[in-house]
Amino acid sequence: MIRIVSIFCATLLIYNNVNCQDTSWHFRSGIQCSKLLVHTPKFGIKPHGIGSILDLAISKSVNPKKYPYNSDQIYAGALIKYFDLGQPSNVLGDAYGLVLFYDFRYRLGPLATGWFLIGSGLSYNQRIYHFQNNPQQNAISTHLNNMTTFEWRVSIPVKQSFNIYSGIALCHISNGAFKSPNLGLNYINILLGVQSGYIPRSRPVRPQITNRKMWMFACQYGLAWTEHKVPGGPKFKIDILDLQAGRFYCPIRIMKAGLEAEYHSLSAYFAERSETKPDIQSARSVSYRLHVFGAHEWIFGPTTLETRLGYQFLQNTILAGIPLYVKLIFQYHYRIPYLQGVSGNVGIALKAHYGNAEYISVSAGIRYRKIKS
Repeated sequence: MIRIVSIFCATLLIYNNVNCQDTSWHFRSGIQCSKLLVHTPKFGIKPHGIGSILDLAISKSVNPKKYPYNSDQIYAGALIKYFDLGQPSNVLGDAYGLVLFYDFRYRLGPLATGWFLIGSGLSYNQRIYHFQNNPQQNAISTHLNNMTTFEWRVSIPVKQSFNIYSGIALCHISNGAFKSPNLGLNYINILLGVQSGYIPRSRPVRPQITNRKMWMFACQYGLAWTEHKVPGGPKFKIDILDLQAGRFYCPIRIMKAGLEAEYHSLSAYFAERSETKPDIQSARSVSYRLHVFGAHEWIFGPTTLETRLGYQFLQNTILAGIPLYVKLIFQYHYRIPYLQGVSGNVGIALKAHYGNAEYISVSAGIRYRKIKS
């Protein structure tokens, strides 16, 4: 904690003597007090005390040529984190993270500005599960993991290009069940920091879709591999297929709904080996999951960010766990030549149930956009 406060104070002195000339760039640094949440009775760690985080971030407003109506409200950037994971330190250790994020600005009043950050990246965890040296650590079993973070902040200007902020954050660290054990680490954090860069006070005018309606239809196929309960055991494939439709309610935002099907080879393997089912064909019948979901998507040029809430409603499936789930999806879209309104995409997604990551998947798909006058 002393190291984090010392580095933060040095950063504060630097910010106080630097005047940012380019108002589209923002730099910030902060300290966070963190509390590890015990989200399942299976948690082998007995956390106590408070952890701490030092973060450094750089961000830039999105290209005004592509987004003339909200270029000063959306920022894209990178965040570096040093994470003291708390006590017991011999079980949890430290972590280092690199997160790519989008930061959304909104006006709260004459002085205050609100921020909502969504980001995902990589973390390196120093202390991981080992059956002999660290058996209590059943939350993280790989050094390299996914780190996903959400932040809600409020900033107040001290000078024209110097602001202080405070807020609350949620942070999730896991390997997406690629290697077992993987209960994941979930932290709730209190933020305090400084931010350099001019924050516009005016509210830009956004054009609305008035004379036309924009719809989209898409099909996605994804793959994931998970290791179930046995450390060092076999990895089982998950096939994912979804069909979705959505409507643009503004030029860069879509409300969507759809169906998502999954085939879990682990369920078929278990049903056959345990003789729950008499043969492989009937074992496969309990390996399918069918979900209905609603989602919201933000569009940033060729990249998109989607948050999804879904429910699994098949009754005969096995090893399905909790039916309610959430997904965070990042995608890159590219045009397909000679096909008007059609684009392809590749992406990565994190699926979780009540704080437990089920898998991290990669995907590819196709999308059609239809405009009606």
